[in-house]
Amino acid sequence: MKKTLIAIALAAIVAPAWGAEVVSSNIVGYEKVNLSAGLNMIGVQFTDVGATDAALATFGTLSTNLKGFDETETYENEMWVWNGNGYTYYGWNGTTPSEWDASLAEFDNIWTAGGSWDTVPVTTHDKSAGFWIKAAEAGSITLSGEVPTNKTITVQLKAGLNMVANPYPGNVSAAQFGVLSANLKGFDETETYENEMWYWNGNGYDYYGWNGTTPSEWDSSLAEFDNVWTAGGAWDTIPSTTIPYGHAVWLKCAEAGTITFTSPVSE
Repeated sequence: MKKTLIAIALAAIVAPAWGAEVVSSNIVGYEKVNLSAGLNMIGVQFTDVGATDAALATFGTLSTNLKGFDETETYENEMWVWNGNGYTYYGWNGTTPSEWDASLAEFDNIWTAGGSWDTVPVTTHDKSAGFWIKAAEAGSITLSGEVPTNKTITVQLKAGLNMVANPYPGNVSAAQFGVLSANLKGFDETETYENEMWYWNGNGYDYYGWNGTTPSEWDSSLAEFDNVWTAGGAWDTIPSTTIPYGHAVWLKCAEAGTITFTSPVSE
């Protein structure tokens, strides 16, 4: 019963936004997120049912106008997964295999790696992971699976760039996009941020900086500005923007640490 109530609440929270739809039944649901032609930064907010991660090959189904590979086995639509040093590339099969031969339908509508359309990758997406979709034209991606029910989820971060998504379906305030571990400090005496969040808006990045506990260390009366993300280098101005569900961000970290997300639903 508790899980059912959680799912019902999540379904209400994850209301249609940014041209997307969300439907949740019990603890299984899906998100349909609009894609622009070109690069789209997408986030992982589901796991496979009964699993802890989501199979990369089948996570995310593109709309039918986003086709598979052509006669030269060149992919029109791609997924780029950040591996910490660069990207691992995957291609969308669409319905090309069964259009070639009906017996090949098992290879339809999956992501494959290395330009080998008949080899299904065994890799997975962690919940809270992110990736790029490079779309040949505008369309959509449908993300589906089991909604996380943990009260909190903590994600390991490396020094440098990390592509991260809010692991709970729903829009999230940019200011409240997770809490960094205490070793990931706020801005310095010149108001330069040590740790940053970059959100891809379709044309470029919106930049945010992590305040940490610097405000209250300066003056205890400023504690309301602790542990939030702020924009434009104004540490005392809390942004009203949101990170849409189904999307990810870059976190640029000064050193290794963690980010912790809290479920919007109380148990």
